[in-house]
Amino acid sequence: MVNEMIMPKASEIGKVRATPAARKLARERDIDLGKISGSGENGRIHKEDVEQFSKIRVTPLARRIAKDRGVDLEKLVGTGVSGKITKEDVLASLGGVTPQKGVKESQVPNQPIAVPDVSVATDGVEIVKMSAMRKAISKGMSHSYFTAPTFTLNYDIDMTNLIALRKQLVEPIKEKTGYKVTFTDLIGLATVKVLMKKSIVF
Repeated sequence: MVNEMIMPKASEIGKVRATPAARKLARERDIDLGKISGSGENGRIHKEDVEQFSKIRVTPLARRIAKDRGVDLEKLVGTGVSGKITKEDVLASLGGVTPQKGVKESQVPNQPIAVPDVSVATDGVEIVKMSAMRKAISKGMSHSYFTAPTFTLNYDIDMTNLIALRKQLVEPIKEKTGYKVTFTDLIGLATVKVLMKKSIVF
């Protein structure tokens, strides 16, 4: 048996591999297929890849400001990473300030206007979406909380002697160490002493 290495044809080197549906959608939305990473075999671009690429990329803070101020995000061109719309892009569209790469000319007012006060919405606050791992952890914890059986177990214990012991120790120890002895401290001490005498290994 002879194993042959399949090499791409010279005409295919550097050529974007995409389905007809993906090419059609890219033409309709004026998208350069060379900027899209395909999810198909050998990096082939599918229609879903184009749809995903063409979705509006916007930071949570920018989206919130746009919603509060009535800004149409589809008319903005983002200056962030991979064309993501940032807070500055939204504020620029409101204030007539041209961003570095950003807002389309039709969106920028001809006459400069005062930038609205958005300090309440922007002062050091940015909403970050939960990661997939965090969502999974949250779902698991919520499921355990709502489905696991819970019960309360009460014991009646005579604490007379322990209360008297604490009254004797609290002031001397506080004078020496500066710390106030609590009932938890004494219960912990008693537990340790009992385990040292009668240890149980499960």
